[in-house]
Amino acid sequence: MRQGLTAGNSRAAAGLLCGVMTKGWVLVAALAAFPVAAAAAGDPHPVRARLVADVSQPSPGQSLHAGVLLSIEDGWHVYWKNPGDAGLATEVRITLPQGVEAGPVRWPAPHRFTQPGGLAGYGYEGSLLLASEVRMGGGPPAGGSRVTAEASWLACKDICLLGSARLDEPWPLPATGREFEVWRAALPAGDPPFEVSVTGGLAPGARRADIALWLSWPQPPGEVELFPETGGRLKVGSPRVQTRGSLTRVDLELTVVGAPDVPVERLAAVVAARAGGSPRQAWEIVIPLNGTS
Repeated sequence: MRQGLTAGNSRAAAGLLCGVMTKGWVLVAALAAFPVAAAAAGDPHPVRARLVADVSQPSPGQSLHAGVLLSIEDGWHVYWKNPGDAGLATEVRITLPQGVEAGPVRWPAPHRFTQPGGLAGYGYEGSLLLASEVRMGGGPPAGGSRVTAEASWLACKDICLLGSARLDEPWPLPATGREFEVWRAALPAGDPPFEVSVTGGLAPGARRADIALWLSWPQPPGEVELFPETGGRLKVGSPRVQTRGSLTRVDLELTVVGAPDVPVERLAAVVAARAGGSPRQAWEIVIPLNGTS
């Protein structure tokens, strides 16, 4: 079974522009102080990829989790499915043995970092695990079954290096419990503690709009971040987040790409917050765009 994520490439020559193809529209981001290059043959790459699971000997009918783990050298980062103002989304495609079914790939909540030129980036440092729930069928896969994956990413520090890996491992995959504990803790939840309201919206046929998103918290949340999941026909500028007391306002600039005759009604996003010394938490939300609420 093949699992696909957003945007990627395997190699590139040196350059200053990085093109991101996302479901029919192209975002070209200038990385003026972050030139993109291909690693020289034989040079170690700052990112290493491997296939992993959280159970080493799954039983028939049992569910487990499997995916691709990217180990990232200190000081480097790779990108979320929406890389921000500039960058390239990480991509992973996995093929599992016959009779093994996988759900959608789950992304940990990203972090925001400022890139040269003041450009916002969304991504990960240290490691990134992209995994999904896997369910065994009525019996184990045939002997000799294998798992294959293709992964590609853009790793940035003082420069950006395009990297890729083709992975091939026998089933079952090697288990690594610690990485999956970190992954589960960083996954966005679906039931946020705050209430959401929106002012503004995309009028029928409009190509751009400004909206304000209001988050009402039960108590002051501390630092708040919002990461919009762009793609398809919608481009979103870097959010401006302000929090006072228990109320957070997020200003978003929206641009519709392509024909405006089919309305864009929703925007998925991840909200992350850290209050005082408490662990960072994240939630998935859907923002209505078709009018004032």
